[in-house]
Amino acid sequence: MPIGLSQASIDAPQYGVILMSEVRRRPTSVVMSSIAGRLVAAFLVVTMATVAVGLVGLHELAALNAKAKGIYAAGAVPAEAVRGLEGTWFHYTTDLTQSGLTAVLPAAEIAAVTADSKVQIKKLTDDIASVQKMPLTPAASAAVTTLASDVANYLKDITLLPQALASGDRGQTSSLLAETQEIQNGIPAILASAATAQLNGAKAQAKAAESAYTRARTLIIVLMILGFGVGVAIALLTARSLIRPIRRTEAVLQRLAAGDLTGRVQTRGHDELARMGESLNTSLESVAEVVRLINTSAGDLADASDNLTGVASSISESADVAAGKAASVARSSEEVSANVATVATGADEMSVSIREIAVNASQAATVAADAMAVAETATQTISKLGDSSVEIGNVIKVITSIAAQTNLLALNATIEAARAGEAGKGFAVVASEVKELAQETARATDDIGQRVSAIQADTAGAVEAIERISEVIGHVHGFQITIASAVEEQNATTDEMGRNVGQAAVTSASIADGISAVAAATQTASDGARRSGEAATELAGMSAQLRGVISRFTA
Repeated sequence: MPIGLSQASIDAPQYGVILMSEVRRRPTSVVMSSIAGRLVAAFLVVTMATVAVGLVGLHELAALNAKAKGIYAAGAVPAEAVRGLEGTWFHYTTDLTQSGLTAVLPAAEIAAVTADSKVQIKKLTDDIASVQKMPLTPAASAAVTTLASDVANYLKDITLLPQALASGDRGQTSSLLAETQEIQNGIPAILASAATAQLNGAKAQAKAAESAYTRARTLIIVLMILGFGVGVAIALLTARSLIRPIRRTEAVLQRLAAGDLTGRVQTRGHDELARMGESLNTSLESVAEVVRLINTSAGDLADASDNLTGVASSISESADVAAGKAASVARSSEEVSANVATVATGADEMSVSIREIAVNASQAATVAADAMAVAETATQTISKLGDSSVEIGNVIKVITSIAAQTNLLALNATIEAARAGEAGKGFAVVASEVKELAQETARATDDIGQRVSAIQADTAGAVEAIERISEVIGHVHGFQITIASAVEEQNATTDEMGRNVGQAAVTSASIADGISAVAAATQTASDGARRSGEAATELAGMSAQLRGVISRFTA
């Protein structure tokens, strides 16, 4: 329960606080119910798109690598091996030609060439067998097969040729020479066709690899564009889901800075921004209620100040009336003193002016009666002054209570402003000013209370003095009756009359002193009333200043 607020004020309808938890919210998934969840989801989607692009790229790169290895293994290696066959065959035919130059070359060199030719032919047959095991194109494979058959036939003919020469069979020799020459002339063409076929196959594989590269590049570009589009869409959606509530909150804070406490943030969802908006709405509702209560208290303070001004004016008027009555009593006292002096003078001439003494005694009785009436009136006036002082004291208690409640409300406002953080700094200054005004009001009411207490004390003294005056006037009236009854015995009681006249003089002096006390009390009451009026005016000014500060806010 806020400090300084009664249970009745809390239960009042104007203190109702809107519970933002009662605001209907649209259903939202658990993942998207927070800013962190949305950001993580967006990051995961973008990451998944990136991983997908990377995986596709890796797969296509692996395929390209396999194709490149296939091109090398099925294209370049066999083609190089076929070209090696061409070199070996050329080397062999060269050796064979040199071995036939028996009349030119030395025998040792011919033997070396013959041995080398055997090595080359062995190497040729082995290489042909190795090439046949390689991944050749169909055309290259057919050419190599033909090459192997021709080489085998050639070697067979070369082996049979010496025997034919030795036997002298010219027909067989010519046939063998013609066949070997035909084979020898055809082998280079076969080797060239095998190499060409294998190179054409390698070119076809290279073209297929190039097509695979183009397809992989296109796929990766498409995936990158799709990933970029998805990332941009998610970024825009996430930014919009964050910017919109931030702008709504900013608009409410701008209205708060302008003094408008009626703005509320429209919240959606359950994320941090929605909870922040709900907290801001609750804070605004609490601050608005505090402002309304302060405004109401300021109005009550103004009304109490007006009442205090009226009471002070009434006290001042009563004090003025009492002053007039005191002046009248003073004049009556002077008349009594003059009459007593006349009686004293007439005492010497009593024997010759009995009638004049009787007249003077009658006048003295009348004056005493008037003095008693005036004293009773003064007593009633002073009693009213005491009642007015009591009323002033009650009003001061009300003002003191209002000032204390205002001070506590200002403390509540300071606490609420501190809870609001940066958004509540401006209102904290206002709450501080309200607190200072409440403290000044409390000091002013304390001063008024002290002065009213002084007025009450002086009023009580004045009442006692007037009561004494009434008693004295009663004595004077009794003495005047005694004088009137004793006129007939004046000659015999002259001494007694002199004594009574002396006592009347003393009583007149007491009456004068009492009237002086009444005049002083009346002046004190008038001063107190004037100070009360000034304090009431000061309270009214404070109330106007407080309402001026509160008027800057629209609750």
